[in-house]
Amino acid sequence: MLVNRPNDARFNMHLRIPVPVGISLRDTIAAVRSVVACHESLRTTFDDDAPGPPRQRVHSAGIVEVPVVEDADEDGIATVTALAQRRFDLTTELPVRFAIGVRGGEPRWIACAMARIVTDGAGGNTLLRDLQDSLRGRPLERAYQPREQAQWESSAVGQSQLRRSMQFWDAKIASVPPLFTRSRGGPPNFPSITAYVRGLGCAARNLASSVGVGDAAVFLSALVAALAREFGVSRCAVPVHCSNRTRAPLKRYVGTLAQHGLLAVDVVGDKRLLMRQTASGLLLAGRYSLYDPWTRDDMLREKGHGADVEHFANFVPLPGALNAPSDFAAVGDHDALVVADPPIAFSSMRLAVQFRTDGTDASISLFVDTRYLDRDLMPVLLANMVGFLTDRRTPAQSRLESYTW
Repeated sequence: MLVNRPNDARFNMHLRIPVPVGISLRDTIAAVRSVVACHESLRTTFDDDAPGPPRQRVHSAGIVEVPVVEDADEDGIATVTALAQRRFDLTTELPVRFAIGVRGGEPRWIACAMARIVTDGAGGNTLLRDLQDSLRGRPLERAYQPREQAQWESSAVGQSQLRRSMQFWDAKIASVPPLFTRSRGGPPNFPSITAYVRGLGCAARNLASSVGVGDAAVFLSALVAALAREFGVSRCAVPVHCSNRTRAPLKRYVGTLAQHGLLAVDVVGDKRLLMRQTASGLLLAGRYSLYDPWTRDDMLREKGHGADVEHFANFVPLPGALNAPSDFAAVGDHDALVVADPPIAFSSMRLAVQFRTDGTDASISLFVDTRYLDRDLMPVLLANMVGFLTDRRTPAQSRLESYTW
């Protein structure tokens, strides 16, 4: 988050919840106050005027402004979007914003935006549940606080986990060739593209079922196979997002953890074997995804591997239908809608991929840093990934291969 300043607003998280009928505005404001009091991460600022990692400062008292929006839109979407679009100055501003929508004198919803540096998706879900409980007058369970997590990380158990994680990262990175470390020059530019593919989620799920692995292993196998084909390598390492809140106290933690694991696999010709190796690699990636990011970055720089991990992949299983542009409704089976997204303002990543699937359809989003990779590589990688997942020639693959900007 820090290296993306001042273009970090795109990482802000947001949520909105309806206020049950009969809850007064006074009680709604009290619910917000209770949640902020419960979680130290929501009342912190950061001291960032010295070398090294910033220091998180917890405030024991303060004011959180909660605007009341009269004649509010029914669902609060416009308000919560506006809250999240503004960046947070984390040296002077608390990392959370609230608003309450009121119609006819009755509160209808609470909108909330949070800086990504102080919480993640799991922490956001905890905050959502706490707001719901507080609105209903239920006492909140004691929260696990950032200081307690820091104490665990400094303990003998935490330091042992850190050492093992660093040994894993060092060994895996050293075993793979770098993919895109040579600069092509020019100003930073981050074009972005998304392919929405009809039936791709179903095709991937069928593959996963036939091999006995999860959907994530299938999609990520498609990525490493596409990278290996394009760069002519037989082994790939890709940092991936891991769900690693396995310790019981973290269930009540509104905060962030290092969540990048390292997937390293041999890219073999047998697709089924590759998917099994990827599934095993994901288990290892998750096991060694708990670490201090500053320690990891220092180790990688010292070993000369810093540029080797400046790419990233994320797999997102959706609880509902894939959110696609309206034009996707006319797309036939195994065909694709390809959209050139707005360029990313800035990123430390040289390549990033996100898979989203509802089990039937799927989207693959991709951006590159054109100082290291040509933008014309993106539809090529997308076509190769779709070809891997569908296991046959499809209209989507042809459309991507012929795509022009």
